[in-house]
Amino acid sequence: MLEAAERKVYALRQDRNVGGLMPVSMVVQNVYSQLSEAAASDSSIQGLSTGLVDLDRIILGMGGGDFILVASR
Repeated sequence: MLEAAERKVYALRQDRNVGGLMPVSMVVQNVYSQLSEAAASDSSIQGLSTGLVDLDRIILGMGGGDFILVASR
């Protein structure tokens, strides 16, 4: 059973596009561009709305490639 699960995980990893490491300067430039676009935009969010106004204001909506985990207790 464990071996079957391992094979499935390995198969998933084979199809995955792994970009590797990025220089910090490139990350900063991308983040700065996104923040500049958000500041210049009339909309309060840049991505897709979650339907939760307060959450959208904090995370600026959901963007492509984002993994957002919201948890509560």
